[in-house]
Amino acid sequence: MISHIVIVVSIALNLLPPDVHAFIITTPEKETTRYARHPRGGYGVTPATADDAKFFIKGTTLTIKTHGQDVSMDLAQILGIRKDTDWKTINCITFGDKSIRIQRQANGANITIGPSKQQAAKEAVRLYQVRWEKET
Repeated sequence: MISHIVIVVSIALNLLPPDVHAFIITTPEKETTRYARHPRGGYGVTPATADDAKFFIKGTTLTIKTHGQDVSMDLAQILGIRKDTDWKTINCITFGDKSIRIQRQANGANITIGPSKQQAAKEAVRLYQVRWEKET
């Protein structure tokens, strides 16, 4: 199973406006992580350490580079979306027993992950806040 944070980073990368040089994700536990654009492409955690991964997105393919290795994932296959998904219009993704809701804001997006309508609502809904940092 893919982790929630990898899903949120992947969605954030697909939603980024072109003038955004960094974004911050706040988890339900109120932990924040900043991801900044690297000069050679991709986004990575800042301040960076040698162990931090870089994330690259092309269409629905997410590539994570870490420790000299590349791991690629097809989000279309994992999330059950089409490869030509229009990320500007998508508001909800249901995969397996999970539902992802995307609420856009002028300065980012709120992404919630919770149980799908078919599953009993015993599982808590988790809110991830994504905020853009635009180039000035």
